[in-house]
Amino acid sequence: MTAATPTSSAPAPSPTASAGESRKVYALANKIIKHLQEVIEKMKSWNLLSINEVFSGHLEPGRRP
Repeated sequence: MTAATPTSSAPAPSPTASAGESRKVYALANKIIKHLQEVIEKMKSWNLLSINEVFSGHLEPGRRP
């Protein structure tokens, strides 16, 4: 059985990422995680109603979220 020849002249994609690509992915992931942690900390300081209060229908009449 012979291997099929590719129709394009482009090299086949590498099945594994290079070390440089891996570092870029980890750096981006760490930036995203850090940003989400900052957002969560900010949200903790907001005076939000709990999800149960919002969706249970037990809000006081005239009370606005």
